[in-house]
Amino acid sequence: MTEREMFEQSFKRPKNFFNLSGKEQWDIDKNLGILDWNGNDLSDEDIKRFDAHYGLKFNKVKKEKSHV
Repeated sequence: MTEREMFEQSFKRPKNFFNLSGKEQWDIDKNLGILDWNGNDLSDEDIKRFDAHYGLKFNKVKKEKSHV
């Protein structure tokens, strides 16, 4: 499943998803097939849609390469 498909699947979660226990969240994501989804490459519109659906701010973290 692509990142885009997993993003769309995430809207099948209950609206109170982030208030559920970790096990409940894991079970829901497992059933939806999105355990591997990490929210990469979301547009500003995607983030607004996500925020509106769950009533929270999505924590978009940019991964940076380490220069060691």
